[in-house]
Amino acid sequence: MTTAPHDPADDPTLAPEPPTVHTGLWRLPAGRRMVTRIRRAIRTALRRWGLGPEAKPLAQHVVSLTKELAPQPADRTHGPLDLRLELRPTHRLLLVQLHTPDHDKPPRTDANDHRIIAITYGYRPTRYGPGTLYTHTFTWRRPAGHSDNHPD
Repeated sequence: MTTAPHDPADDPTLAPEPPTVHTGLWRLPAGRRMVTRIRRAIRTALRRWGLGPEAKPLAQHVVSLTKELAPQPADRTHGPLDLRLELRPTHRLLLVQLHTPDHDKPPRTDANDHRIIAITYGYRPTRYGPGTLYTHTFTWRRPAGHSDNHPD
């Protein structure tokens, strides 16, 4: 009698581990040093999450996008900025959310301004080295007062 080789994927008692997701949330005070604080938070988080050689160029890319999307002094002269990072390394996906809360409104209303950056990243192989880092970037902005509800 011969038996087929055992495939661990066929064993219902061995459930696959869920993918690792790293998240971080920072409330950054408004002011001239906001961009510096954003840069520090992003670089520290990516390093701490063990991103490896992608950490530095990816952090620089995220910081430049965040600087463009962060509220400018003319838009908002006071109040904090919420920064949320979510890294899904198995999918090579980094999500960045910028949120300017309006403390006069409940937290989940259209009075709050949301900016979202989604970045996929990886390396393209080359003949002569480890490869070139690539990123694909998608940005969304939902201004305060915008509603996703459409009238019938």
